[in-house]
Amino acid sequence: MSRKYGFTVIEILIVVVVIGILAGIGFVSYNGWRKETVRKAITSDLQNALSAAEQEKNFKGSYPTTPPQSFKSGSPDIVITVRTIPSSGSAPAAICIEGTHSQQHLQMHIKSTERKVVDGAC
Repeated sequence: MSRKYGFTVIEILIVVVVIGILAGIGFVSYNGWRKETVRKAITSDLQNALSAAEQEKNFKGSYPTTPPQSFKSGSPDIVITVRTIPSSGSAPAAICIEGTHSQQHLQMHIKSTERKVVDGAC
């Protein structure tokens, strides 16, 4: 009695389905990891930009209206924008710094009054 070595169509389909399920789980995990990494990068940049703005306020007497020169972004994909919160005088009373990731379309901000990074625009 001779024995043939091979796979049936059902066995091949089962292997393909299992590989597809594993690939799907890996893709979803990678996507979540990547988005969380971008959130951490924006948070770090916003906190560093606020520290640089506070330093500039201490030396010059008012908040900057553009990202401080001493601030360097950790990622070229993150765009930092400074928005002033007006006061009764000519100098801004506070600032809101906005960080946007150009590829992930994720936007976060931090206000000098609250010092807490929050999702969304200023």
